[in-house]
Amino acid sequence: MLAANVLVIGYLFGDMLSLGRFVAWIHGGISFSLLSVVFALTAILGLLTDKNWYCSFVCPYGSAQELVGKLVRKKKPVLFWARKYLILLRRIFMLVIVGLAIFAVPVDFINFEPFAAFQITSAPIPALILAGFFLLVSLAVPRCWCAYLCPTGQILELFQRPLIKRNTDLKKECVS
Repeated sequence: MLAANVLVIGYLFGDMLSLGRFVAWIHGGISFSLLSVVFALTAILGLLTDKNWYCSFVCPYGSAQELVGKLVRKKKPVLFWARKYLILLRRIFMLVIVGLAIFAVPVDFINFEPFAAFQITSAPIPALILAGFFLLVSLAVPRCWCAYLCPTGQILELFQRPLIKRNTDLKKECVS
């Protein structure tokens, strides 16, 4: 499945949820397409299940990181205090990027994410470097880009709020 995500969604279709896509939707509206359906399903499933469906099962770059990460069995865990700051950095990064998009600052958002690397013949150098760097890092830290920097993943996490609250306290009371 991971290889299929990389080859089919990444290289064959080359169209995935990304900052560039979100910025285009902010400025031009969401047009009906397979990608808009994927986004809608991601949002709905996130609200119903409290899971980021797209990042977990569809994202071709996340799949590529996971495949590369399988080459090394033993990885060092990221320290708790460092994880906390890296997650904060991801949120700040997303806010800056979204702010630039909302205020229509002329920035090529394709340079801020590694997704453009799937279109090798037209990918900008910064995207290729970013993609290569984080694939190497994934040998030591599982899905490092996804977990600690991906602004698209951070945007999708906004939809990770369950509409139906599970009452875990009720389960504890019933067991007692």
